[in-house]
Amino acid sequence: MPNSITRDHHNFTRTASFKKQTGIDDESIDWTLGNKFHLLLVDGGTATFAVNPVNPCNLVLKVKQDSSGGNALAWAVTTGDIYWAGGGVTNGAGKPTITTTADRTDIISFYYDGDDKYFGVVSQDFDTS
Repeated sequence: MPNSITRDHHNFTRTASFKKQTGIDDESIDWTLGNKFHLLLVDGGTATFAVNPVNPCNLVLKVKQDSSGGNALAWAVTTGDIYWAGGGVTNGAGKPTITTTADRTDIISFYYDGDDKYFGVVSQDFDTS
């Protein structure tokens, strides 16, 4: 099976890519600029969902500890809330605790419903040293 197809004189690839945003510690994330965000924690901080996506979609936040580790992460949403698997809401009881080991990475997946609600689940402790 070829990696691309041609239809009506247009070439299409069978893979998709998305724009990645990056930041360190306290970050205001504008999800209209891309649905992937890589956050490096050096001193800890707050991930603020400053601008919600326009439509329902899936989002991914990669959170990596620096070589020292021990950095905490808080959450904020300008408009709406984050509902965590297991019953937590944004920074309330039940929110996930991210991995704080040096050079480790968590992948946090969100479904945004288009009505200011993010539904998040965390895949933890990838060794990225």
